[in-house]
Parts: sequence; C-alpha cells; structure tokens
Amino acid sequence: MWDTSPIEGVTVETWSIFLNALIDGLAVQVMMRDDFDVDAFYQQLEKILETLYRLGK
Repeated sequence: MWDTSPIEGVTVETWSIFLNALIDGLAVQVMMRDDFDVDAFYQQLEKILETLYRLGK
C-alpha cells in the first residue's frame, strides 16, 4: 500500500496493526449489534482509506 507512512513518526508496521484491529473491530460490531449500519460504515471507511492512500503517495 505505502512505501512510507503518511504520518512522520508512525511506522508502516503500526499502520498495519491499527488497520487490522479496525477491521477486526468491525467484525465484532456486525456480530453484536443488529442496528449497526454496515453499508454506511464501509462507505466511510473507504473514504478514510482512500484519503490515507493519497496522503502516502
């Protein structure tokens, strides 16, 4: 995804762990909450990840 982190002082490894935890947390939310709007979350997550990708270029 990135050669270097988009934020100075935050390693790519830290980003990897953070994003993995974020996705795992989403899976827990989906399983535990009937009222969790999965579609809206994925749309917003896509915006976040696209923005981070552009910042890292």
